[in-house]
Formats: sequence, structure tokens, C-alpha cells
Amino acid sequence: MHQVKWLRVSLILLLALGLAIPAFAQERPKTLNASQELGSVIVFPKFIAGTVLVDGETRPATEIEVGVVCPKGFTCPEHSFIKIHFHWVCPGDQTFPHKYICPGVGFDLTATYFGKLVFSPEGVVNTAGVTGAFANTAVPPPPCDRGYLIGWVVNTADQPIKFDGLIGGAVLRESETAVTAYNAIPIQAHPALATNALITLTPEGGLIFDGGPGHYLAVTGVVYGDVKYDNPTPPSVHRRS
Repeated sequence: MHQVKWLRVSLILLLALGLAIPAFAQERPKTLNASQELGSVIVFPKFIAGTVLVDGETRPATEIEVGVVCPKGFTCPEHSFIKIHFHWVCPGDQTFPHKYICPGVGFDLTATYFGKLVFSPEGVVNTAGVTGAFANTAVPPPPCDRGYLIGWVVNTADQPIKFDGLIGGAVLRESETAVTAYNAIPIQAHPALATNALITLTPEGGLIFDGGPGHYLAVTGVVYGDVKYDNPTPPSVHRRS
């Protein structure tokens, strides 16, 4: 059942990302997501499972960082926690019965306001400013070598809520010398919603990215990101559509 739900989430998100909208010099519609603002949802377009040997030290091929910032106009109690549900999403295979089914694995992590989560497809979470039971939390491995990661803020009943306070990035290690970094894509909730208000879902429980009342904002058709290299090679621009 979880696989079917995440298939719906994957298809809705991928359809939103695939809608090519011409860009003109005009004010951004209020229903359109702002990729440089904090979000209630955060998307990491690529992860690589496995490890890489770097200077004699074994490092994860992907390191994910998620920071939590207090949303604008909201007072965040110090040392309080928020819950984020994540999902590793994998490509579907090319066989006809499974062509449009994206397998995945979901898991929950807890972070403090103004704190940071650092984790990888390989295991334990490192959290800045978190102590006790939440300091070391196991992360399940994805069921594939490459895919994308999506996360969104939920309440204690696991219901998606508006909390436009997520920001993040990732480091990818293709090899010992090929190391890149990118910024994650945050997606905001509808501006009319109050912080911590429930997000309206589809009847089947899927997330909606269309900018409608009670939903998440619509995603732009094409996202450009500057990929930073830690070697002398100049940075390049990656286009995701």
C-alpha cells in the first residue's frame, strides 16, 4: 500500500516538474514555487548509494544536509522538535507491468528548530543540536543505486503540515576525484495557510503541487542549478526538466 501511495506522490511530482512553462520578465505568480525560499517540502533530485574511498577514508557517495529555519512571522520555541517524513524514490524498471511504478522506502527523522540533519543512504543520522533518543537514528537504505529523495514536514499524527522552514543541499561523490554539490529544491505551502496548518491531500492521500488553496505551490517547469566542484575544474550548470 505504501508503494502505491508513493507512486502517486512520484507521478504528481514528476508531472509537475515536467510542465514546461515559458519564462518571461514578470512578477512570479503567487501560486508558483520559489526555488530560493524555505519550503515545507524539500527535494533532492539525485542520490547515489554506496561508498567511495577518499584519501584512504571510506565516505558515503551521497551526503544529505537538511537545515530547519523558523518560518517568517512565526515564533519557534527553542529546543522544540519538528518531524520530517522522507522517501527514497527509485526509477521504475522497463518491464510493462512495472514501467510506471517507482519503488521507494519511507522513514521519519526529527530535527530541532535552527538545527541540521546530516545523513546518507548508508546509515546513521548526525544531528546538530539534538541530544538523547534523536541523536542517532537509523536511515533505511534505498532499494536502488540511484534515484531522488523527497521530504516534507508532518505533525505527530503523520499528517503533512505547512512549515516553510526547510533548506538543504547534497554532496555527491562519483569517485575519489569527482565530487559535486548542489542545493536541494524547496517547495512552499500555499501562502494563505498558517504555519502548522494541515495540507489538503488527494482522496487517496497523495500530495498536490498545483498552487491551489490548502495545497503546496506549483513547481516550475525547468530548474537550473549551479553544480560546485571541489577541484580546479570550473563549475557547470545542470538543467533539470
